[in-house]
Amino acid sequence: MKYIKTILAIVFMLVLLVGSINAIDFAKNDSIFINKEEQKLNLNNIKITNSYTSKLEQSSTATNNFLIFGLQITDLKLSPSEIVGGKTVAVSFDVFNNQLFPVYSTNVKVTVKGMTISNQKYLGTMQKYEKKSVKLGLTLPLCANGAETVELYDVVVEVSYTPEINGKMQYETKEKQLTVYNDLSCNQPVPPVEPKSDPIVTIKASNETPEVGDSISFSAEFTKGTPSDFVYSWDFNGDALADSSKAVDSYTYAKAGTYTVTLTLKDSKNNMKETKVTKQIVVSEKAIPQEEAPEFTILIITAAPKVNEQVLFNVAFTKGVPSDFVYSWDFNGDALADSSKVADSYTYTKAGTYTITLTISKAGKQYTAAKQISVADASGNPVNTAPTADFTFSPAIPLVNTAVQFTASSSDAENDVLTYAWDFNSDNVIDSTISNPNVTFASTRSYNVVLTVSDGKLSTVVKKTVAVTAVPVDPAVQTEQQKYNDLENKFEEYEDDYVDLKDDYESALESNDEDELDDVKDDLDDLYNDIKKLNNDIDDFQSIVKDEDIEDDLKELEKDVKDLKQKVLDLKNGKIDESILNPSSSTTEQPQQTTYVPQSQPTQQPKTTVEVFTTPNAPSTPAFTAQPKDNTVKIALIIAGLFILLALVVFIVAVIFTRF
Repeated sequence: MKYIKTILAIVFMLVLLVGSINAIDFAKNDSIFINKEEQKLNLNNIKITNSYTSKLEQSSTATNNFLIFGLQITDLKLSPSEIVGGKTVAVSFDVFNNQLFPVYSTNVKVTVKGMTISNQKYLGTMQKYEKKSVKLGLTLPLCANGAETVELYDVVVEVSYTPEINGKMQYETKEKQLTVYNDLSCNQPVPPVEPKSDPIVTIKASNETPEVGDSISFSAEFTKGTPSDFVYSWDFNGDALADSSKAVDSYTYAKAGTYTVTLTLKDSKNNMKETKVTKQIVVSEKAIPQEEAPEFTILIITAAPKVNEQVLFNVAFTKGVPSDFVYSWDFNGDALADSSKVADSYTYTKAGTYTITLTISKAGKQYTAAKQISVADASGNPVNTAPTADFTFSPAIPLVNTAVQFTASSSDAENDVLTYAWDFNSDNVIDSTISNPNVTFASTRSYNVVLTVSDGKLSTVVKKTVAVTAVPVDPAVQTEQQKYNDLENKFEEYEDDYVDLKDDYESALESNDEDELDDVKDDLDDLYNDIKKLNNDIDDFQSIVKDEDIEDDLKELEKDVKDLKQKVLDLKNGKIDESILNPSSSTTEQPQQTTYVPQSQPTQQPKTTVEVFTTPNAPSTPAFTAQPKDNTVKIALIIAGLFILLALVVFIVAVIFTRF
């Protein structure tokens, strides 16, 4: 039984093999092949049909001797690659005599669309089982009446012959037909027609930020495809209704909102599927024209003002309408509103220099002007005020042994001649007396630079810290460093003022001088306002750091700024909570100077990368680097699974062969 199954399996496989070979041979002998090059050159859509007709006729003297086999036509081909000038076509085929006797008087007839093109003796005598290949170069009337292109189809080859059997005339006709659907050019070979591909198109708007009432022109921009081949359909407002069929058209939106513009393209020759593209348009409300800011100045009507007399103030406009504004006057510089009139008066009880501020408001916007006034004593003698003092230096983070430019910016209310005294290394020795000195620092450390400005009667001292480094620093970081330095220096200044005011208060208590106590109170109010402003400036600085997206690189600086802010709040709270009335010792903590030094930046990183530390040349903290995942384990598991599957297949086959 086992051998019978094996034999049957072998027989079955042989049957399949023989059947496959016969099918391949039949397909080879009974097919018309158009090679790829021919198809590419001239024919793009070819439909081939084969039809056979066989008829048997006898002459008047014929007997009952009928033909079982005749001539067979195979491998009929039309060779368009051999078209010359659009007129010469090669027709080739094979003729096989599959009968037991020879054939003679053979004739070949070729027709195109029913019109005979060739009808001639060609093959001659064919012996039994003989095969002949035929190739005809036919001149066809492809360009009748001057037409540029014609259709070539229904090419029929008919072979007739006259066999001789026992003196009786019999014949059989075999015909085979090739049908070609194609247009051929008479002047040159027809180029290949590439199938249509989808266009690549985008919607272009003449205004990307329109407002209600604006006319927007929409058009299609093609990077692939020909605009003239398409039918257009526009939907401008997203209601799924066609608003235009033009290639370019305009639309006006009556309401603000976001609209989806859709363009639908169809091929005018129906040779391509429908294509849709969209674009979003955001329409905003019509902007209200911005009103120009008013221009105005403060007028001091009273000449040579003195203490305890009314001083008249007014405002003069060079642009704007006075009646439309809300007014707020601050006559004494205490940041409190003293009047809301257009013009008003104020009485000063103490001689000195004051800053007058006028704030004008309209529609939520504020405009400010300021002016200084000097109030003399009761005898008309002006009271001398100390000059203002400040200075800047560049670069903000100087290099060692490199020149640093210092620039003083000072003024005096009485326009007295000012003198300058610079101390660059905190040794209490004057190093320079010019207003804008140029200095070179010889070592890398922080220097406390002190400038004293005097008008001959009173002096003002300003201190700033200059951090000298050996490593060049990015200019963007220097700018932020300068901002921080300014905030830190102001804090130190206010802290010193606070200590001085505590000393003045204790002195006034000992002398029981009521006027001096009033002066201390006024000075404390001014200091409080200055500290409030510094607090706001620090908040703004923190916002700038965040907005410039350098928060990650300036975390240490942000921490120092927060510490500085906390010190300011501590100082402010100490002043407000009656610290003067209950004086207590306070520890003056010097804020730590922060220096920025840039890390090496990768070339593809556009953002400024900064390492922040408090000691020059401090090492940077290495950044965390993500490691790529290892796929070795996954690959090993896959290979193991394949081996297991192969082992399972071998096991199943072994079981089957064992059982059968």
